Amino acid sequence: IAMALTEEEKKESGKLAVNDERRHNFCGISWVDASADCSAPCLGGEDTDCPAGLTCFGDTTCYYDQDLVPTLTPTTSQPTVPPTPSPMEPTLSPTTYPPTELRLNSDMTKFCGNTWSDAIDNCSPKTHCDKDSDCEGNETCFEDLPGCNLFDLKDKEANGSKEDNTGPDRNDISQSRFCGVDWADAIDNCTLERHCPLGTDDECPMGERCYSYLSAKCNAFDMMGLGTPNPTTTSPTFHPTERPSVYYSPYPTVKPATAAPTTLAPTVFLSQTPTN
Repeated sequence: IAMALTEEEKKESGKLAVNDERRHNFCGISWVDASADCSAPCLGGEDTDCPAGLTCFGDTTCYYDQDLVPTLTPTTSQPTVPPTPSPMEPTLSPTTYPPTELRLNSDMTKFCGNTWSDAIDNCSPKTHCDKDSDCEGNETCFEDLPGCNLFDLKDKEANGSKEDNTGPDRNDISQSRFCGVDWADAIDNCTLERHCPLGTDDECPMGERCYSYLSAKCNAFDMMGLGTPNPTTTSPTFHPTERPSVYYSPYPTVKPATAAPTTLAPTVFLSQTPTN
């Protein structure tokens, strides 16, 4: 809950101490959203200090520092002792990620959708939620969605112009959608000819449907060879030694290398008539 200012303190709101905890008051649809966005401070601690539909939360990971910019000229007379050098102008937003434990909070993975798969396919900062009432129409707030994290999505959105030139994304869900008569058939026979990137059954032959979230071997990005290029090293000069067979031949496969003896065996003739 955000700490509110008294009437006297509101008059002095521009003179908050550097470590005043009200500098952590920010608006959002939830405490997690306020900590991730850090764009709407509510130093007064009231929901009325926030844009419509947002609530003022205290003790966020954000910090209001826009009033800490030093003045160009001193407002008091020149001191007799040289003043301490003026601090550098603070940045408008933190340059590091929020604490790891906050990034891993399960609330970061909650998004609206008509189904669990729909929530994954369309997760964005706009569809982030805390409960079902945060969603539009009959949508449900789903939790623990793979590949959907509020911090990551905001970072990607902020650096979208840099990512536009990176080409196809291997991890995009559209790369793993393939047609089949059933889910197992789509995995066993996934080919580029059966790729259905839009996720609609109309992309498939009659009698087949488009299935998503298949095994790792079913990825159109890999099938099109869009990954790391083949190495440029030349082939080895000699062929590798073949693996020996695990079976033994009952007969020798090569004749002996030694030549046959050159001397002939002696011939013995037996006389047919008796000798005297």
